[in-house]
Amino acid sequence: MKEIYTEILELGREGGAGSKFIRMSEHYVAGAWQGSSEKLSFFSRPFNGGTMLDYGSKFGHLAPVLKSLGVGQVINVDVDDEYLRDGERFIGAATGARFVKSDDCYLELESDSVDFVLMKEVISHINPALLFTCFQEVARVMKPGGELVISDGNNLDLREMRDELMESWCEWEHGSSKELGSNYQAMRARMIGKAFRDLPPDRLDYFARNTSGLHGERLIETVRRAIEGGPFIERPHRKGQLPVHPGYGTVMERGFRARDVIGRLAEHGLQGEAVAAPGPAFIVRATKGSTHTE
Repeated sequence: MKEIYTEILELGREGGAGSKFIRMSEHYVAGAWQGSSEKLSFFSRPFNGGTMLDYGSKFGHLAPVLKSLGVGQVINVDVDDEYLRDGERFIGAATGARFVKSDDCYLELESDSVDFVLMKEVISHINPALLFTCFQEVARVMKPGGELVISDGNNLDLREMRDELMESWCEWEHGSSKELGSNYQAMRARMIGKAFRDLPPDRLDYFARNTSGLHGERLIETVRRAIEGGPFIERPHRKGQLPVHPGYGTVMERGFRARDVIGRLAEHGLQGEAVAAPGPAFIVRATKGSTHTE
């Protein structure tokens, strides 16, 4: 695998890929593909030329591993244009993998067209308002008998994990994070400042602090209405509140219990079970029956 990841890294360097793509490719050359591929062992049957949907794939770096294990077609899905652009240019060129953008968790894919779905560290980033649509769409595109594997490290059955998550949410919202580089309150301030360049600094700070949870056009329109003299409801971030990305609307590190995930999947005709021992991460495998809920 090192050879193909080295090839992908060189393609990215020569083709002007972004720094995020280069860093992740370097990690995979160094062996990160081994840890990323461990979750594939939880599928109960061989891939045998089937179609795999890697949901929340980022650049799609798992595609070479999937192809080596017998997957016929890899479909990478993400919300980030940079991930999809560089992934298609370099990993798509090397593996033939497809790249599809998801808006509000809808999938531009045919119904009953996918044999396997992997969601690795994904559901903890999906806005709660969109999780129903996410599972509904995954069920729609899966073939009868298809399998879904969900892996997530935010296991709310562990008390220490719950406490750790609440501290992390505050850090992502208005603290300091090496991983993030900039907190969400600062991101909102930049977005508001760009939209309203004459806004005094104290008002800019006020709106950035009191619009937690808003994103995209709704963030800008809420501030616009207030500037024009309309009503404004203060929305400061409070401990225990999920941080919401001001651009995409995704959330950071939402926690789950495996039994709750299994119950939600059942609403869409996916029969799930926990297939890993309790711990910091949980693994849920689900199978689609002959019918499913639209």
